[in-house]
Amino acid sequence: MSDIFEENKPRNRLLDKIKKDPTPVIGLAGLVGVVGYSLFHYRKKSSDMKPSVYVIQTRVFGQGMVVGAVTLGLLYHMYQTYKEKKSEIVPAVIGIVEPSDVIKVKKA
Repeated sequence: MSDIFEENKPRNRLLDKIKKDPTPVIGLAGLVGVVGYSLFHYRKKSSDMKPSVYVIQTRVFGQGMVVGAVTLGLLYHMYQTYKEKKSEIVPAVIGIVEPSDVIKVKKA
């Protein structure tokens, strides 16, 4: 009975979603990294740089992180799709498929 409640906990659902698709986690890590970097280096910026210019540069850096995360997510999903299709093809190539499973095509 307690197993039913264990499966529905928000933490377990979050971990399942992270295992299924790690792209949002990469994006959040990038966001935290950009914000932390910009806050840490704000006081070390050159004195002739306006704060608005620094904020714009930080925004561009953050957008670059988003594009990188989306690209990594795309590559990850392409690899997963390739791996799934390859696993479907391999048994047919090796000869594991039974002769009764093969569909005969008649020439017209």
